[in-house]
Amino acid sequence: MTWSSNVDGTAVVDAEPRFALDRHSWAGRSLGAQVDWGEVVAHPGAAFYRAAGGTVASSVAFIGGSENPYNYDGVGYDGVPSQPIRQVLSYGPLTGEWRQLAAPPIASMDHRNLGVAGGSVFLVGGMHEDQVVTDNVWYTTVSALLTRVFSRGVPYVETWLRPLFLAR
Repeated sequence: MTWSSNVDGTAVVDAEPRFALDRHSWAGRSLGAQVDWGEVVAHPGAAFYRAAGGTVASSVAFIGGSENPYNYDGVGYDGVPSQPIRQVLSYGPLTGEWRQLAAPPIASMDHRNLGVAGGSVFLVGGMHEDQVVTDNVWYTTVSALLTRVFSRGVPYVETWLRPLFLAR
């Protein structure tokens, strides 16, 4: 059995702009070729359109994103430039619980996937404030990410290690 998830996408609406944020969260349990989708409890925190997402241990982690859905250039469908958010949320499909985890030091958006390999989690590229495309690679260990939680609303940014930079 495997799990899939879909969180904070867009919906077509009968008003302008034609696309609006859809804050529904879904989890799908896959048994062979069939996926059994069901809505899950709403997550805490800001919406995270185009966040990085990936399987981390027995949870699904979502990092970054934006509260304003946007096109490829980072400008919202409403004409307002989207701004990235700095948050990490994880969802445990077996427990049905959301957790707020330690966020990276810089807000980012325009991700699709979260890299997970060799006991580490990698946040690659994306966009920073003012639609600045970045080649930063931030990383942390799976255990550090899952054990550091928000304390009094302040994240433990030391969880995320120095950025790596991709060769040009």
